[in-house]
Amino acid sequence: MSNPASTNIVMMNRDRHESPASCHACSRVGRCPAAGRPESLGQTDQPMQKLVKSGKLVIEAEAKFEGIYVVRAGFFKSYTVDTDGSMQVTGFHLPGEFFGMDGIEDGVHKEYVQALDTGSICRLPLEVFCSLNGAAGHEWSTQMTRSLLKLMSSTIRRDRDMFFTLGKTTAKGRLLTFLSDLSRRMGLSGYDPSEFRLCMSRTDIANHLCLALETVSRLFTQLQAEGVLEISGRALRILEPLDATPRKLAAIPDVSARRAVAEPKTA
Repeated sequence: MSNPASTNIVMMNRDRHESPASCHACSRVGRCPAAGRPESLGQTDQPMQKLVKSGKLVIEAEAKFEGIYVVRAGFFKSYTVDTDGSMQVTGFHLPGEFFGMDGIEDGVHKEYVQALDTGSICRLPLEVFCSLNGAAGHEWSTQMTRSLLKLMSSTIRRDRDMFFTLGKTTAKGRLLTFLSDLSRRMGLSGYDPSEFRLCMSRTDIANHLCLALETVSRLFTQLQAEGVLEISGRALRILEPLDATPRKLAAIPDVSARRAVAEPKTA
């Protein structure tokens, strides 16, 4: 069977067409650290915008760091590929969120980032986080740096929570925690947090949660039967608060977790 990660790398090229970002007309201005950029700066280190088609790679592992990316529209996933070609999905990025910070340390990216549908992103050159000439430029640069630090803190907290979930909870607990976090983030991105379309495939969800695809499919069926959610294809409707659901369902045997032990991990 062909490796999906290798196929992605061979077939998908990066889309490099960029143009100066129109920040004043952006619907994500409330969450973007570049908001409030002084017009007096002109073209100096201006954020760059581009459209990305579904399936395109925005970042490739080992590529030179060129800035931090803000999602204006669409959905993206990040993943790594190990030496034997196995892919591990490391995260999903929604409108108003960021990616590309993995390249700050040594100037080289460690992950691939791929568009899950046609979307729009802005690239913020690292220089915009450094002091610019003039009082207005310095104030904006300070604001950007503060926003970056908050972003890093939020990312560390979310990664910590995910590590705990993967190591300490059942298969059902992993999926419920994932859906609860996704619901919260969809709300922050301007969508209905209780009814939305899953931007990622079940294969990607299973890979991200280190579960078998069959396990994730059974869990969706089980949660629907228990009245926790409704799902049709990728259309998801949450019927009960997911934060409270694990406690309510604690007494229900998680047969999927036991079966997953004997199932091969989805690549």
